[in-house]
Amino acid sequence: AGSWINLVFSMDILYGPLFVYGIANLLRAVNAAAIRNPLEAVGNRSMLMWFLHCAFFNCSKEYTQPVLYFLKNPVLVLLFGLGICYLAAVVIDIPLKKLLNRKKAAV
Repeated sequence: AGSWINLVFSMDILYGPLFVYGIANLLRAVNAAAIRNPLEAVGNRSMLMWFLHCAFFNCSKEYTQPVLYFLKNPVLVLLFGLGICYLAAVVIDIPLKKLLNRKKAAV
């Protein structure tokens, strides 16, 4: 007798891109600067923020997570973490841009 292979197909493959597409179209239709400007600011520094967020989950988490979870409300913890990562990204971005401009001038 042959064996059957059970395949599992997660609908998240479809839901994720559709959700992003829908949100992008909503933001384009609304054209509200109060929503767009903060999202653009975070988007401009998102890679640095992504690198910095690991401070809360890797080997330094014993020290950083108590600071992050101090507020105890999940929404406030999210906003506080975003704020910390954003401010750190802004501070790191200043010398980083100077270094990259110096490298471009040398080439």
